[in-house]
Amino acid sequence: MIRKLGSIVMLLFLLALCLKGYATYLAFQFVEQVKHEQQSNMSLSYSWVSVDYKGQVHFQDVVVMPFGLKRPINIDELSLSFDGVLSLINELPELQRGHLPSKVTASIQGLNMPLRGRGLDEWLALFAGEKIHVPLGLHACGKRSRVDFDALQAMGIDEIRATAQIKYLESSSGDDITLALDIDQVGVFDLQSTWTAGGLEKALRKRDLAN
Repeated sequence: MIRKLGSIVMLLFLLALCLKGYATYLAFQFVEQVKHEQQSNMSLSYSWVSVDYKGQVHFQDVVVMPFGLKRPINIDELSLSFDGVLSLINELPELQRGHLPSKVTASIQGLNMPLRGRGLDEWLALFAGEKIHVPLGLHACGKRSRVDFDALQAMGIDEIRATAQIKYLESSSGDDITLALDIDQVGVFDLQSTWTAGGLEKALRKRDLAN
């Protein structure tokens, strides 16, 4: 009886290891596909990728260099959170095919970006349109329409340090995206966007966020 119980425990242990190993392999495939598909737009590197049983993928020491931004974005840790490891295994291949999961959260810890090159809002406007300047300009005052690099450098800020969390939730009424961005030297930005059902997925496939 004890031997059978030990065999069951060992089998469950090996199954758990296999699930985690397979999930890690899927995460590696996912990020390598992103690197390949975006190689003409940016360079992407990382030091380590890991998966936990909560359904979270962790990318360590990420460096993103969007060619349009003209400077690196360093991230200590970038995480994608799903509803458990089984959900991760099911959803990551779909995400690779361009299908958004019903629910996913991206967390960014230790983002560091030097203030040189094109402004972040200018770069975002290339993809999302000039409307992106409106929420990003809410902290401006006086003659300034937005807080640009010149304004930040005038305040003695040479680099941006921040944390962020992006939540996506699919519903029958529409797709909701919530962004919480905490910039150490500036403050907290909370933005929310609602799309028609399936609208965000279609826009991402077309690479068109302006409409």
